[in-house]
Amino acid sequence: MAKASVPTPRADDFPRRGRNLADRTGTPVRRVHGEKEPVAPDALSAVTADTLAGDQALPLDQAPERPTSRTPDVTSVAGAVEAVTAGSRARIPWAAPGADGGREPAGHG
Repeated sequence: MAKASVPTPRADDFPRRGRNLADRTGTPVRRVHGEKEPVAPDALSAVTADTLAGDQALPLDQAPERPTSRTPDVTSVAGAVEAVTAGSRARIPWAAPGADGGREPAGHG
């Protein structure tokens, strides 16, 4: 039994994703923001370097605020105990120093 002849597709038969051959542009896609912007081939290396530097700096810029943004504020020790018991954590303000110079959480006692 003879095999059926199947034409082999050429690379030019398929549309090239991310390229517009008529305008001679490429479209890099940023994973961090999901942005797509057409770029001329001669500017692609500069745009890639700038984009990479910005995308790599983003986690470092967000690092200081991430822990505090996920930690709720409570006003009493009971609220802090409740948060910890629920498997979370909480931030409680400290009271002014007492007569002996020691500090206690606000709402303690």
